[in-house]
Amino acid sequence: MKINCQEEKDRIVKWLQETFKAKGFTKAVIGVSGGIDSAVVVALLAEALGKRNVFGYMLPYAKQHDLQDAKTVCDTFLEHQSIFNIKEPVDKIVVPLGEQNPLRIGNIKARIRMIYLYNQAKRLKTLVVGTGNKTEMTLGYFTLHGDGAVDLEPIAHLYKTQVKQLAQFLRVPREIVDKSPSAGLWEGQTDEEEIGLEYKTIDEYLYLSDYNPEEKEGKGIWKNEDWLKIKKMIETNKFKNEAPSSLEGIG
Repeated sequence: MKINCQEEKDRIVKWLQETFKAKGFTKAVIGVSGGIDSAVVVALLAEALGKRNVFGYMLPYAKQHDLQDAKTVCDTFLEHQSIFNIKEPVDKIVVPLGEQNPLRIGNIKARIRMIYLYNQAKRLKTLVVGTGNKTEMTLGYFTLHGDGAVDLEPIAHLYKTQVKQLAQFLRVPREIVDKSPSAGLWEGQTDEEEIGLEYKTIDEYLYLSDYNPEEKEGKGIWKNEDWLKIKKMIETNKFKNEAPSSLEGIG
């Protein structure tokens, strides 16, 4: 799963430039979480479009501990950065509903963030750029119409462990590269704890499944408990990666 980081960076930068030109845009809006994925995409956007053409928005709920890391990313790579606390709009939805489930509240937070980003994109005449990686996209580990609602995904072809390689090459601050991955949707939440597996383990199975299916069979991975957990998550969430069902095309 090791990548040539120079070649990968050049490939993504070129793709970003071509994609923005084809769509008729020169500027980008991105939500900056303080995590490794958004940091990598911010760095790539700054190189592809110029740092003055990338608008980074930090969207914490109350006093989110990742805010300082997000600010570090913006200070390192961008000229434009803004903070908008989403607590008030989120609470105006959550409180009347009497909602107490952390996962459902987290989904509301993700969707409020995307409402804000698309409003800013409309105002600034930009595209909204996503930060999803291949591991998360394959697992369906994202919020539909939340962080999954974007105009383009520059790192959706890279596994999480490959994103980390690229982050080191791009000189993303060490404290961000080394921190535990988290969506920051509730206090103490980490991706690996929520999924129940480390990204390194998940990526090894996904890579084997994608590129060496015969070896996967030879090792009996179908019966392995970790692979069964991954496979179940993929099957449960596959609807997130599908277009909405309709009667279009049906005779």
